[in-house]
Amino acid sequence: MNTRNDPPLEELIEGCRRGDRFAQNLLYRKYYSYVLSICLRYSCNSAEAKEILNDGFFNVLTKIDKYNAAFPFLSWLRKVIVHAAIDYNRKYGKFSQNLEGDEPTESMMPAGLNGALEKLSYEEAIAFIQKLPPAYCIIFNLYVMEEYTHQEIAELLGINPGTSRSNLHKARIKLRQILEQEKGNGYLDHETTKDEEGSKHGSTF
Repeated sequence: MNTRNDPPLEELIEGCRRGDRFAQNLLYRKYYSYVLSICLRYSCNSAEAKEILNDGFFNVLTKIDKYNAAFPFLSWLRKVIVHAAIDYNRKYGKFSQNLEGDEPTESMMPAGLNGALEKLSYEEAIAFIQKLPPAYCIIFNLYVMEEYTHQEIAELLGINPGTSRSNLHKARIKLRQILEQEKGNGYLDHETTKDEEGSKHGSTF
């Protein structure tokens, strides 16, 4: 939350580097909603999301000396929070659940998911993503929301690119099942399938 009396971002960052508690609190308030929206996508519920948020902000404040002002702060903040979410899921053994390494086949390709979640409200979309198994949820978020490549995901998670592709396909299949169960079988009838390795500038789902 911003107010007219909030100092510029550069001053907040400098204050956080000095360990100024007032600056730290203002930075936390300023980006709380933004960070929580990321954490919700990597968690099963709001309680878990807030745990990730607290871990993430702790990392932000303890690593802020590593932030390079030549680059956008929001991008750096997002990266730190995403890493905190991955660490949280790995810490509690969630990432290894349902992680499968077989390569995707044509039979695994989900039909009619492109753009489907974009029709939903933000709250509905988050609720559906939270229903994915943790491994699917993480890879779906990294590829679709963060726009990481499968090679980047593989390096980040310590898996191979084929495993990333396989689990992304399965995440989309699972999301389709969830959407059809909640919204009815006709909900996806007019959607078209996204080319997985195609442009990321169109519909993201």
